[in-house]
Amino acid sequence: MLISFHEPDNDRNQVLYCRLGNGDRALIDRFVQKYVSSGYPPKTFDYKGEDIIIYPMADGDFLACYLTEDFLVLSCQKKLIEEVIDIRKTGKSLAADSAFKEVRAPKKSPTVATVYTRLAGMMGWTEFDMKLKDDFIYFSGVSHYVDTCFNFINVIRQQESVKGFPGETLPSTAFYFSKQGITDWASLLSYGGTQEYATAGRTSEVLNRDRELSRYLAENTGQDLVACLFQREDSLMGPAAVLSLSVMDVAEAERMLRSLVNTAPAEEGTGRNSRITFCYTPSKAYPVYRLPQTTLFTQLTSFVEPSLHVFATFYGGRLLLAPDEDSLSRYIRQLDNDEVLDGALAYRAGTDGLSDSYHFMLMADFGHVLEQSGHQVHYVPEFFLRNSEFFRNFILFAQFTCADGVVYPNIVLKYKSE
Repeated sequence: MLISFHEPDNDRNQVLYCRLGNGDRALIDRFVQKYVSSGYPPKTFDYKGEDIIIYPMADGDFLACYLTEDFLVLSCQKKLIEEVIDIRKTGKSLAADSAFKEVRAPKKSPTVATVYTRLAGMMGWTEFDMKLKDDFIYFSGVSHYVDTCFNFINVIRQQESVKGFPGETLPSTAFYFSKQGITDWASLLSYGGTQEYATAGRTSEVLNRDRELSRYLAENTGQDLVACLFQREDSLMGPAAVLSLSVMDVAEAERMLRSLVNTAPAEEGTGRNSRITFCYTPSKAYPVYRLPQTTLFTQLTSFVEPSLHVFATFYGGRLLLAPDEDSLSRYIRQLDNDEVLDGALAYRAGTDGLSDSYHFMLMADFGHVLEQSGHQVHYVPEFFLRNSEFFRNFILFAQFTCADGVVYPNIVLKYKSE
């Protein structure tokens, strides 16, 4: 059995293909008698010498069927059946596509299913082997696809790998995080600068501030960045968002950041004294710097924020950025109290199936991510969002590892049982 998904992705744009063997015709007849509406007879349409049968279903829908001696094709869309007939007559099928042929490989061991997918703007054709175990669905993949665009996968290829999982430095209420290498800032910022969701409406003044902050980050940050969304104690305030970057020399990085903030032109409605405030904890007061308006937070996290304001502080040897001061204080408070994600059973179970060394990874608890109207996460493919009713019961763990020009994506879907 084979199922193909077609753009635009919705619950009707799929095609089911089945090979036919001895006795299968009788099985189809029994299926028709059971599920097809008896009140309306099926209609047959001729398309280029081939018959397409439209069956009225008992629920009021219609099912298009193309039947040969060897196989059966079904779809809710007659036009997709017509495309199948066109391809069969011309021989210009996906199997002849050079990019697709590159990812197809003989199976060394049996799998439940093989999934082939491509994501516009992120990656080309990728082959996944699917396996099921307990509450988990595992997809292990490989992609040889390379193009000249600054797509997501090619940006990852430019970075050095990172090691370890960030659970010890994430609040226990985190429901989304991503971690990646940042050793090649040029490719990272070139990709971010092309994303319309991050730069829409950016003025020339904000562009100049982006460039200044980009130079600062390239000079002072280290090997990795971690972006996260986590729940605040007051759910009415919505989730908190924080970007954490490793820093090579904290003292020098803070000195340069203070200089950047103090020399920035004053923004309307803000005074020089309001550029530096403090986050107070029982043991320490952390300076919080109000940065000039910038799109870099959205570029680096993929979080769509309602404001271009960004606040910064240094904590645990890392630079923290957030769209509001409250996110920073709550992040620091949870970590000071050792309320971290590393102790969560679902987090540990999901990361057990992943490599300790990789170029990019993310975790997304769809039950929470799909409820966030103000924090659209663009690293989560639209396919999951469009099929939210199904996926809201899962936690997604995705990881990308690169070696010798080949990308190895691994995906784990953990079902959240009651």
